[in-house]
Amino acid sequence: MTSPAHPGAEHERLASVHRQNFGFLLAANPNYFGNLPDSGFEPEFQLLTDTGYEELTCVAYDPARQLLEATFQVKLPYGFEGGLCTNGSWEYVRFWLDYGSGWVDAGLTAVNVHDLPAGTDCAGANVFPVSYTATLAIDPESAFCLAPPELPKVRAILSWNTEPPAAPSAAVPVPADWTPVFGNVLETHVQIATRPLILLDVLSELDVEPAVLPGPMQQAVKVPIPLPDPPPLDVAQLAALYHVDAAKELGPAVTVPAHRFGAGAITPALAAAAPLETLAVAESWKSLGLNWAEAVAALTELDSDVNYEQIDCVGLDVTRSRLVATIDIKRPYGYLGGLCSFGSTEYVAFWGDFGGSDCALTYLGTAKVKVHDIPSIPAGGLSYAAVLPVDLSAFTKSCDQPVIGRIRAVLSWNTAPSTTDPDALPFWGNRLDTHVQLPPKSPGSGTGPNVWAVGGVGVADLDSSYNAFWMTTSGSGMTKPNAHFALTGIATDPRPSPFGGRVVVQGDPVLGGSYRMQVRNRTTNGTWTTLLNKLYVVDTFGVAGSNSPVGEYYPYLDHTQNEDSVLAQWDTTGNDLWEIKLDALDAMNTPLGEVHYLVQLDNTAPSVDIHIDSGGDCKKFTVGTPIDGHFFAQDPEDHFGSYSLWILPDTLPGGTGVLTPSGGTTPTAAAPGDPWHLDTHGMSACAYVAIVQAHDRTIVSSSTVGWYSGQVAVGFSLE
Repeated sequence: MTSPAHPGAEHERLASVHRQNFGFLLAANPNYFGNLPDSGFEPEFQLLTDTGYEELTCVAYDPARQLLEATFQVKLPYGFEGGLCTNGSWEYVRFWLDYGSGWVDAGLTAVNVHDLPAGTDCAGANVFPVSYTATLAIDPESAFCLAPPELPKVRAILSWNTEPPAAPSAAVPVPADWTPVFGNVLETHVQIATRPLILLDVLSELDVEPAVLPGPMQQAVKVPIPLPDPPPLDVAQLAALYHVDAAKELGPAVTVPAHRFGAGAITPALAAAAPLETLAVAESWKSLGLNWAEAVAALTELDSDVNYEQIDCVGLDVTRSRLVATIDIKRPYGYLGGLCSFGSTEYVAFWGDFGGSDCALTYLGTAKVKVHDIPSIPAGGLSYAAVLPVDLSAFTKSCDQPVIGRIRAVLSWNTAPSTTDPDALPFWGNRLDTHVQLPPKSPGSGTGPNVWAVGGVGVADLDSSYNAFWMTTSGSGMTKPNAHFALTGIATDPRPSPFGGRVVVQGDPVLGGSYRMQVRNRTTNGTWTTLLNKLYVVDTFGVAGSNSPVGEYYPYLDHTQNEDSVLAQWDTTGNDLWEIKLDALDAMNTPLGEVHYLVQLDNTAPSVDIHIDSGGDCKKFTVGTPIDGHFFAQDPEDHFGSYSLWILPDTLPGGTGVLTPSGGTTPTAAAPGDPWHLDTHGMSACAYVAIVQAHDRTIVSSSTVGWYSGQVAVGFSLE
């Protein structure tokens, strides 16, 4: 879904001017560029899916980690609102999933991008385009391996500096079809990993209703049943699976050559001079009707065959420091068995060159993805993501010294690629080079106590500063305006926000060292309290783990054990201003200094109320009679977010009338509050409720925005 290039130099010049003034133009006319045809505004300059600055190139899914990955390229060194030492701009990606019943919003993520210097890498190649990957964790639908595979369609919408809409509105009736101004849309199919066997699956196969089971057993119908991993299929089993007769019954796509399914036996023979053992294997192949010599010759003649799998894109998730390769699986067969079998493995070795004098590529690690035969594979294939968490801190520099590195990814099917030779080519697979931008060193990074996020927000977005000379901490403890969540890039409320619930502190480890986390109430001038609770962390494969203090100090965990760099989980109460302090020790227990941050807490939800003035609450009215009342929505801590008003039911013929206001971002006056009005013309005779709800702008548990009030309703009926 890539747009054509600009039709002319003048159009390109205007696009550049409009990009510089993008926010102002949309504020004056939301449909300035023509991508909101139902908004009621006339477009002033038609500009849709412009990919001159950035372009989405691949969409994929990591079944093991349950991650959607969208890789996009930044094509120009300018047009992103400033360099790495500025706030830059944001590339938003919203994902949609379709399991067969229509598009469902999977969620939004974002990547912070900046102007970068033009130039060439150590090998003389242009550093642009620069490849990024945006990541979104999902909780997908899944089934046991005997059920039909879950192969949903994925749509990703890339949009520069504007969030793709989530909910339908008058201006965007079908948000999955929304068209970005700068950016584009891509679709693919992915495979959701099968889930473990549960008792419900067994009962379904036996056509037995769970209700016939004794009560305690009914409660266990969804508990996973542990099963041993299936062993790999041997050559005899694979020869039977892929035999020629099967092609006559199911089509030629079933036929898989012996040098493919038998490669696991051939490659060891190629690597070892053991003629007697090779002779025995060749004889066993002959008994199966397979020609060993022909298979060996066919395999050795291969040179990066991409008929079965291919790397299409490589990018760096700069937020989580993960390299991502998109693998296109092209065929229904040839992956050594179906979803209930052992299957086979796609290996991707990653290499990096970050400006060394010798231009050498350094081996960074190998990622693995399990693949299987899937007869119902869509015509365009399936897209898998091979994800490798990497620690690139040794190559990063300060924000005034951008680092653009060269990355090579080498794909090899069912045989791990070389870890010593980046130029070695696989039998099946390919290699792909790209350029990535390394994130600059985070504030406080280095050998001291490193903290890069508090309450889910990057410390650069926190209104707090520490003077080490005077040992004083100052600031409001709120977020700065227009702050973003550090891991997802999603914007918080554009106004300053407090924190509530669980405040998570994140930072880079000092390997071999330890750290202590303390808090104190600044409002009451309290004393320091050391946090000693068990921390819950996740490793690079999504497996949950924990970290407990030894005495007052937690041992630092490396990135493989603690992928999100969690240093503290502080469950807060109250609404006071607090100070947090982290001090660290190196491996020799030498103090490394300390960092301090102020955190303003708000653990109180807004208050709301609503009443009818014209005739009183819970009264009868005639259709067409206007209904007037007052509603109240305020936040006791003065951190108000917004309120919403609506009428239920809202699905009757005639709709719900015209309700004013329907929402707002400023609190109402003191009780009884502000007036509301409902025009009931055209509404159906029925019983209704008018509902009000509000939320504040607190960063709740380091991941969401807003404590929500309860929904308060007042009833009435129309006759």
